[in-house]
Amino acid sequence: MLFGSNTGFDESMLRTSHGEAPTAEQMSEFVAHMERRRRMEQQQQQELDAMSPFTSLLRTLSRPSLDPSTTLIALDELCNMLALATEESIQQFRPREFSQVLTSILADPSNGGEIRLVAIRTMSHMFEIFPRSKSYVVQYGVIESLCNELMSPEYMDVVEQAIQTLARLSKDTPNALAHMCRAKAVEKLLNFIDFFPVSVQRVASETSSRICGAATCPDLVEQFGGILNTLTSRISHGDEIVAEVT
Repeated sequence: MLFGSNTGFDESMLRTSHGEAPTAEQMSEFVAHMERRRRMEQQQQQELDAMSPFTSLLRTLSRPSLDPSTTLIALDELCNMLALATEESIQQFRPREFSQVLTSILADPSNGGEIRLVAIRTMSHMFEIFPRSKSYVVQYGVIESLCNELMSPEYMDVVEQAIQTLARLSKDTPNALAHMCRAKAVEKLLNFIDFFPVSVQRVASETSSRICGAATCPDLVEQFGGILNTLTSRISHGDEIVAEVT
């Protein structure tokens, strides 16, 4: 049989009008025709990809740039495109490739706070459209980068975005909680939390609660031994929701 059963092709379709099986020459000609058609469709897809603005942005963001403004402009454009995306406009978007690029941008300490802020916002839009991208960014190490952002109180907008993103990843993303445990995310989430509005404190406390629930017994002392006083103070917090989830 020339074609696998999973192609949906039945060789009986090639029988002549008299019900005869095709000759070897006819079969060879048909196979050659199908191969030409496959190559043509592949070329058309490549041409569509080349014309896509997402392809251009991916290329720009993947290249190391000596000019931070180039990165920021490309990120702003990508963020806006995803925020206003329609089903048609995102056909050429590649979630895995963008997940890797955005994670790399966030992990680069040479990128300023504004670049990192827009990178996190862009991820949030990407998660809304492509939920699977949450698994991709976790695979590429975004948890560690987000936790590092929590230790930079000079960029409060970035810290708040990092808290919101960690919260989203903690809910239903495979392996995310395990990565958060290893990164000691609870300690970092609560480190500067009193500087934020109660609404943000609630998000941080709920996320911390999920991480605590995922921690295994051998990890408990290492994970929470140094922040017991902080956790205890959260239990008596003036906000009922913060106290309850803690």
